Amino acid sequence: MLSFLVRRMITATITIVVTVAVIFIITRKLGDPIAFMLGPRATPEQINFFREKAGLNDALGLQFLNYLRDLVSFDFGESISTGRSVSSEVLLYLPATLELVTFATLTGLIIFVPLGVYGASRRGSLIAKICDGVVTLGVSIPSFWLGLFLIFIFYYILELAPPPFGRVSGSSNVESVTGFLTIDSLIVGNVSALLSALSYLALPCLTLALTSCVPILKLTKEMMVSVLKSPYIRTARNLGLPEREVVWKLAFKNALVPILTLSAMTFGFLIGGSVLVETVFSWPGIGLYAVQSMYKLDYAPVLAVTIIATVSFVFVYFLVDLISAIVDPRIRAKS
Repeated sequence: MLSFLVRRMITATITIVVTVAVIFIITRKLGDPIAFMLGPRATPEQINFFREKAGLNDALGLQFLNYLRDLVSFDFGESISTGRSVSSEVLLYLPATLELVTFATLTGLIIFVPLGVYGASRRGSLIAKICDGVVTLGVSIPSFWLGLFLIFIFYYILELAPPPFGRVSGSSNVESVTGFLTIDSLIVGNVSALLSALSYLALPCLTLALTSCVPILKLTKEMMVSVLKSPYIRTARNLGLPEREVVWKLAFKNALVPILTLSAMTFGFLIGGSVLVETVFSWPGIGLYAVQSMYKLDYAPVLAVTIIATVSFVFVYFLVDLISAIVDPRIRAKS
């Protein structure tokens, strides 16, 4: 187990460092943020002065080493466009993304896991065909298109949804405790704020769930089809066990581990993969923060969001790997 953990930690560290290096180089080649910030009337002397002050005149390798040195102390640098610490800004925007991703993943599990189980246990039925259709649509429709479509239907036509920007109505003042507006509303007992937060969450949450969690449906159905063909399932049916017990207590239990693994990896991916949805709904998370910073050629926030997304995915993947290795020793042997 110790050897397994060491190998996984080394792989995770290399993945993070390589990702940071690639994004660092790419952002530095996009353009000059100082010239962009000062505008066309700035003189070369003024541009050079601020570039020197920001350390942008140093060699690229030296800039990267300095960045890694600061990163060890969780210092993401300062935003050139706002002049504030990127770490403090990330802490401001990150809870919104975590709340959205958490609700989207839970929504995907609630919808797709039962649908996949029923689709596998009733092969050839209408519900099985619905599963196939949902999978096809989910992997085909871009998240930004679905988001715009839902806004058009539920906000502009039906007028059932709130405006597609923000996390809560302006009249609902909620004191931030955890950063999750739904939880904070429950803590202070503000029911109107809770309902408002849920209404703002509904469309972006549904958009992410329908476009990013569809692999959970596909995997659930495939795993259940495979398990339901097993000899012990045939034996259980021949012994007269109720079909519901066979499907949910016997088959689903053995298909659950890979489903949970994919669900955890989906959650880790969405922390950095919700950029388009956050942009469409003007959701004030780290995805929208990164996009707005990129428009200004502001390197530090883009790098910070990339690092957070990478570390989140690698950590979730590592955690899932660890749990799987504890449950099944054969995984440690194969690694």
